[in-house]
Amino acid sequence: KHRHQYNQFLFQSTTMTPTCMIPGDQIAVKALPGNQICADCGEAHPTWCSVSFGILLCLECSGKHRGLGVHVSFVRSLDMDSFSDKQVQIMKAGGNEQCNTYLQKEGNLERTTPAKVKYDNPVAEFYKLKLKARAEGRPEPTELPTKATNAKSSSSASKQVARGQISFAN
Repeated sequence: KHRHQYNQFLFQSTTMTPTCMIPGDQIAVKALPGNQICADCGEAHPTWCSVSFGILLCLECSGKHRGLGVHVSFVRSLDMDSFSDKQVQIMKAGGNEQCNTYLQKEGNLERTTPAKVKYDNPVAEFYKLKLKARAEGRPEPTELPTKATNAKSSSSASKQVARGQISFAN
């Protein structure tokens, strides 16, 4: 249910007064720590992004993210696609370094972990919730809704998420 609500937010926000990301916003997003390289492979000057995770990606890795499905990673081109104000705020609240640090610390997921494993799990889902809350100026959630922590994974990271023991550091 929660994934559906989050995806609905992403889709609705593209239909609500979407505009290309203005140059000042692009500069701000590209200046975030780690955003000079692709969040997944390290290629320089990424021009694609996952709005879901607030990260920048190269063309090849953006294709891998598209393959995950929009319920996991909603991919846009920084130069060619439209962004709603909410999506721009998510991108400004995110950043490659922040996302990779969180996933490594809380889920033991390295930058080069295959995309399906790295982004389709309870730790990554919890990161998306926290990022969205931060972008909207709301308090960050302290636990992942129980339906999203179904029997997909019984790892200790999943158990920590369910108990609300994972923090979101700046």
